[in-house]
Amino acid sequence: MRSFICEICRDEFPEALHHRHHKIPKALGGSDAPENLVDLCQTDHQLLHTIAYMLVNPKRSHEVEPTLHSVYPNDRPTQMKVLEYAGHVAREMAFKKEILKDPNEETRTSIELPQLYMQLLKLAGHDMPHKNGTSMGVQTVIRLIVAQFLLSKFPLQREQILKLRKKQ
Repeated sequence: MRSFICEICRDEFPEALHHRHHKIPKALGGSDAPENLVDLCQTDHQLLHTIAYMLVNPKRSHEVEPTLHSVYPNDRPTQMKVLEYAGHVAREMAFKKEILKDPNEETRTSIELPQLYMQLLKLAGHDMPHKNGTSMGVQTVIRLIVAQFLLSKFPLQREQILKLRKKQ
């Protein structure tokens, strides 16, 4: 009978209890490459998803540490590994919750930038004219910079980002 070793608890299990877990979830740009996949037992896989839920739920976030200590007492490295993987899953959960919102809906944000940044953004706007020849404003330049950053960070959302960028 085939078996595997769980990366978290380091116990040996029959293949029937084998779960493959993405360290970096696919929704956050993770791949199916072997270095992004870990072998977990069913129990530890379920535990890290439970911890992820606790991390995103403010009413349960205080339960994370006691839960980790009760399951893996005196094993801080294992607790940290579960917390690391659960943190990625929690980011994925938050991301998916955000992605369900209307992507065309505008959200206003306010940030404070050093004067030098504002001056440079204005200069960049002059160097990046609209199709009609007028200079781009600071907001448009910032939107383009943010879109470029997001394209590099979230390749799976490329089409959505490009579609929104065309509307600007």
